[in-house]
Amino acid sequence: PKSLSQRKLSLPPPNETQRMVSGLMVSVRNNRPQYITKALDMYPTLINETNNEGRTLLHTCAMFDNTEVARLLLPYHPDLAICDV
Repeated sequence: PKSLSQRKLSLPPPNETQRMVSGLMVSVRNNRPQYITKALDMYPTLINETNNEGRTLLHTCAMFDNTEVARLLLPYHPDLAICDV
């Protein structure tokens, strides 16, 4: 059998929503609140979208201790019941 390093993981290519969520998560890490609010104003449903690890924007805020952006997300009504893996 092949070792994990020898096997290639074949994941489907990301769709547009996944790309947008990834960009927003990078913006959370880089503390870019203006970009985040602009994107969420245009696409408010992204607030509850998850990445491939099951994390939302709010999870990312918690991981990076970004309380400023976490507060900014609250008016977009994030689902607080979504759990990551």
